[in-house]
Amino acid sequence: MNKKADFSKRPHRTIFFTGLVALLPTLITIFILVLAFRFLNNNLAHPLGLGVLTLLELVSGASLADWKTHSGIVALIGFPLTIIMIFVLGYVMATFIGRKFFKAVEKWFLKKFPIVNTIYPYAEQFTEILFTEGKKTAFKMVVAVPYPRRGLYTLGFVTSAGLPALNSSIGKECVSVFFPSSPTPFTGYTIFVPRDDIIPLKLSVDEALRIIVSGGILIPPEQLGNLKK
Repeated sequence: MNKKADFSKRPHRTIFFTGLVALLPTLITIFILVLAFRFLNNNLAHPLGLGVLTLLELVSGASLADWKTHSGIVALIGFPLTIIMIFVLGYVMATFIGRKFFKAVEKWFLKKFPIVNTIYPYAEQFTEILFTEGKKTAFKMVVAVPYPRRGLYTLGFVTSAGLPALNSSIGKECVSVFFPSSPTPFTGYTIFVPRDDIIPLKLSVDEALRIIVSGGILIPPEQLGNLKK
Protein backbone atom coordinates (compact mmCIF):
# COMPACT_ATOMS: atom_id res chain seq x y z
CA MET A 1 0.00 0.00 0.00
CA ASN A 2 1.45 3.39 -0.96
CA LYS A 3 2.00 6.30 1.40
CA LYS A 4 -0.91 8.25 -0.07
CA ALA A 5 -3.32 5.46 0.79
CA ASP A 6 -1.90 5.21 4.31
CA PHE A 7 -2.32 8.96 4.80
CA SER A 8 -5.91 8.92 3.55
CA LYS A 9 -6.85 6.29 6.14
CA ARG A 10 -5.65 8.35 9.08
CA PRO A 11 -8.46 9.66 11.30
CA HIS A 12 -9.33 13.25 10.45
CA ARG A 13 -9.08 14.11 14.14
CA THR A 14 -5.44 12.94 14.24
CA ILE A 15 -4.59 14.99 11.15
CA PHE A 16 -6.31 18.04 12.65
CA PHE A 17 -4.43 17.80 15.97
CA THR A 18 -1.12 17.24 14.17
CA GLY A 19 -1.66 20.53 12.34
CA LEU A 20 -2.84 22.24 15.53
CA VAL A 21 0.25 21.15 17.48
CA ALA A 22 2.46 22.47 14.69
CA LEU A 23 0.63 25.79 14.61
CA LEU A 24 -0.01 26.32 18.33
CA PRO A 25 3.40 27.76 19.35
CA THR A 26 3.08 30.40 16.63
CA LEU A 27 -0.50 31.22 17.64
CA ILE A 28 0.47 31.53 21.32
CA THR A 29 3.38 33.83 20.40
CA ILE A 30 1.09 36.02 18.28
CA PHE A 31 -1.53 36.05 21.05
CA ILE A 32 1.00 37.26 23.64
CA LEU A 33 2.34 39.92 21.25
CA VAL A 34 -1.20 41.13 20.52
CA LEU A 35 -1.96 41.35 24.25
CA ALA A 36 1.25 43.31 24.82
CA PHE A 37 0.44 45.64 21.91
CA ARG A 38 -3.10 46.26 23.16
CA PHE A 39 -1.86 46.95 26.68
CA LEU A 40 0.75 49.45 25.48
CA ASN A 41 -1.63 51.03 22.98
CA ASN A 42 -4.57 51.44 25.38
CA ASN A 43 -2.57 52.56 28.41
CA LEU A 44 0.34 54.51 26.90
CA ALA A 45 0.17 55.07 23.15
CA HIS A 46 -3.45 56.25 22.95
CA PRO A 47 -3.23 58.79 25.80
CA LEU A 48 0.15 59.97 24.49
CA GLY A 49 -1.20 60.35 20.94
CA LEU A 50 -4.20 62.33 22.19
CA GLY A 51 -1.86 64.52 24.22
CA VAL A 52 0.28 65.29 21.16
CA LEU A 53 -2.80 66.15 19.05
CA THR A 54 -4.17 68.37 21.83
CA LEU A 55 -0.83 70.17 22.04
CA LEU A 56 -0.81 70.67 18.26
CA GLU A 57 -4.32 72.13 18.50
CA LEU A 58 -3.20 74.62 21.13
CA VAL A 59 -0.08 75.62 19.20
CA SER A 60 -1.60 75.83 15.71
CA GLY A 61 -5.11 76.95 16.63
CA ALA A 62 -6.55 74.46 14.13
CA SER A 63 -9.22 71.94 15.06
CA LEU A 64 -8.00 68.34 15.06
CA ALA A 65 -11.18 66.82 16.46
CA ASP A 66 -11.54 64.43 13.50
CA TRP A 67 -8.00 63.19 13.99
CA LYS A 68 -8.52 62.72 17.73
CA THR A 69 -11.52 60.48 17.17
CA HIS A 70 -9.63 58.34 14.62
CA SER A 71 -7.99 55.57 16.67
CA GLY A 72 -5.63 54.62 13.82
CA ILE A 73 -4.15 58.12 13.59
CA VAL A 74 -3.86 58.38 17.38
CA ALA A 75 -2.02 55.02 17.52
CA LEU A 76 0.19 55.98 14.58
CA ILE A 77 1.34 59.02 16.54
CA GLY A 78 1.37 57.56 20.03
CA PHE A 79 2.85 54.08 19.57
CA PRO A 80 6.24 55.14 18.11
CA LEU A 81 6.49 57.74 20.87
CA THR A 82 5.74 55.03 23.44
CA ILE A 83 8.55 52.83 22.11
CA ILE A 84 10.94 55.78 22.16
CA MET A 85 9.83 56.69 25.69
CA ILE A 86 10.49 53.12 26.92
CA PHE A 87 13.98 53.15 25.37
CA VAL A 88 14.73 56.55 26.92
CA LEU A 89 13.50 55.31 30.31
CA GLY A 90 15.77 52.28 29.96
CA TYR A 91 18.78 54.47 29.23
CA VAL A 92 17.94 56.78 32.14
CA MET A 93 17.53 53.85 34.52
CA ALA A 94 20.97 52.59 33.46
CA THR A 95 22.53 55.76 34.89
CA PHE A 96 23.32 56.40 38.55
CA ILE A 97 21.20 59.57 38.71
CA GLY A 98 18.26 57.86 37.01
CA ARG A 99 18.28 54.97 39.50
CA LYS A 100 18.53 57.38 42.44
CA PHE A 101 15.61 59.45 41.14
CA PHE A 102 13.42 56.38 40.59
CA LYS A 103 14.25 55.05 44.07
CA ALA A 104 13.18 58.41 45.51
CA VAL A 105 9.85 58.23 43.63
CA GLU A 106 9.39 54.67 44.91
CA LYS A 107 10.17 55.63 48.49
CA TRP A 108 8.07 58.80 48.74
CA PHE A 109 5.11 57.93 46.52
CA LEU A 110 4.69 54.36 45.23
CA LYS A 111 5.42 52.77 48.62
CA LYS A 112 3.58 55.35 50.76
CA PHE A 113 0.51 56.41 48.76
CA PRO A 114 -2.62 54.62 50.07
CA ILE A 115 -3.84 51.63 48.00
CA VAL A 116 -0.83 51.97 45.68
CA ASN A 117 1.49 50.90 48.49
CA THR A 118 -0.47 47.66 48.98
CA ILE A 119 -0.16 46.64 45.31
CA TYR A 120 3.16 48.01 44.08
CA PRO A 121 5.59 45.97 46.29
CA TYR A 122 4.10 42.68 45.11
CA ALA A 123 4.05 43.77 41.46
CA GLU A 124 7.67 44.86 41.84
CA GLN A 125 8.77 41.53 43.33
CA PHE A 126 6.91 39.53 40.69
CA THR A 127 8.46 41.55 37.85
CA GLU A 128 11.96 41.33 39.29
CA ILE A 129 11.80 37.55 39.70
CA LEU A 130 10.56 37.07 36.13
CA PHE A 131 12.70 39.57 34.23
CA THR A 132 15.77 40.38 36.32
CA GLU A 133 18.42 37.69 36.10
CA GLY A 134 20.05 38.54 39.39
CA LYS A 135 16.75 38.51 41.27
CA LYS A 136 16.19 34.87 40.41
CA THR A 137 18.43 34.22 43.40
CA ALA A 138 15.21 34.81 45.39
CA PHE A 139 14.76 31.16 44.45
CA LYS A 140 17.82 29.97 46.35
CA MET A 141 17.69 26.27 45.50
CA VAL A 142 15.67 23.82 43.42
CA VAL A 143 14.45 20.95 45.58
CA ALA A 144 12.12 17.98 45.57
CA VAL A 145 9.80 17.55 48.53
CA PRO A 146 7.50 14.63 49.45
CA TYR A 147 4.30 16.54 48.74
CA PRO A 148 1.28 16.23 48.81
CA ARG A 149 2.12 12.95 50.58
CA ARG A 150 4.98 10.55 51.19
CA GLY A 151 5.98 8.67 48.06
CA LEU A 152 5.11 11.58 45.74
CA TYR A 153 7.63 14.33 45.01
CA THR A 154 7.01 17.90 43.91
CA LEU A 155 9.50 20.40 42.50
CA GLY A 156 9.86 23.55 44.54
CA PHE A 157 12.14 26.51 45.21
CA VAL A 158 13.66 27.31 48.59
CA THR A 159 12.96 31.00 49.14
CA SER A 160 14.07 31.66 52.72
CA ALA A 161 15.31 30.07 55.94
CA GLY A 162 11.77 29.88 57.32
CA LEU A 163 10.17 31.29 60.45
CA PRO A 164 12.16 31.17 63.72
CA ALA A 165 8.90 31.16 65.70
CA LEU A 166 7.75 28.02 63.87
CA ASN A 167 11.15 26.34 64.21
CA SER A 168 11.22 26.86 67.97
CA SER A 169 7.61 25.70 68.37
CA ILE A 170 8.04 22.36 66.59
CA GLY A 171 11.69 21.79 67.49
CA LYS A 172 12.76 21.43 63.86
CA GLU A 173 14.50 23.68 61.37
CA CYS A 174 12.10 24.43 58.54
CA VAL A 175 12.71 26.27 55.29
CA SER A 176 10.23 28.14 53.12
CA VAL A 177 9.54 26.34 49.83
CA PHE A 178 7.46 27.76 47.00
CA PHE A 179 5.67 25.18 44.85
CA PRO A 180 4.65 26.73 41.49
CA SER A 181 1.50 25.52 39.77
CA SER A 182 1.79 23.75 36.43
CA PRO A 183 1.58 24.99 33.70
CA THR A 184 1.17 28.52 35.14
CA PRO A 185 4.02 29.06 37.64
CA PHE A 186 2.77 32.54 38.59
CA THR A 187 0.57 30.93 41.24
CA GLY A 188 1.30 28.18 43.73
CA TYR A 189 1.78 27.37 47.39
CA THR A 190 4.26 28.40 50.06
CA ILE A 191 4.93 25.62 52.56
CA PHE A 192 7.37 25.42 55.46
CA VAL A 193 9.18 22.10 55.15
CA PRO A 194 11.62 20.50 57.62
CA ARG A 195 15.11 20.81 56.19
CA ASP A 196 15.65 17.06 56.54
CA ASP A 197 12.74 16.42 54.12
CA ILE A 198 14.03 18.49 51.20
CA ILE A 199 16.09 16.88 48.45
CA PRO A 200 18.46 19.37 46.71
CA LEU A 201 18.49 18.91 42.93
CA LYS A 202 21.23 19.81 40.46
CA LEU A 203 18.87 21.94 38.36
CA SER A 204 18.96 25.64 37.58
CA VAL A 205 15.91 27.81 38.25
CA ASP A 206 15.29 28.14 34.49
CA GLU A 207 15.47 24.37 33.97
CA ALA A 208 13.05 23.72 36.81
CA LEU A 209 10.62 26.36 35.51
CA ARG A 210 10.71 24.78 32.03
CA ILE A 211 9.90 21.38 33.54
CA ILE A 212 6.97 22.84 35.50
CA VAL A 213 5.54 24.91 32.64
CA SER A 214 5.77 22.00 30.18
CA GLY A 215 4.20 19.52 32.57
CA GLY A 216 7.41 17.50 32.76
CA ILE A 217 8.02 17.31 29.01
CA LEU A 218 11.00 19.67 28.76
CA ILE A 219 13.46 17.76 30.94
CA PRO A 220 17.18 18.68 30.60
CA PRO A 221 19.08 16.18 28.40
CA GLU A 222 21.43 15.11 31.20
CA GLN A 223 18.43 14.21 33.36
CA LEU A 224 16.92 12.21 30.49
CA GLY A 225 20.21 10.36 30.24
CA ASN A 226 19.99 9.38 33.90
CA LEU A 227 16.38 8.32 33.40
CA LYS A 228 17.31 6.00 30.52
CA LYS A 229 19.83 4.23 32.70
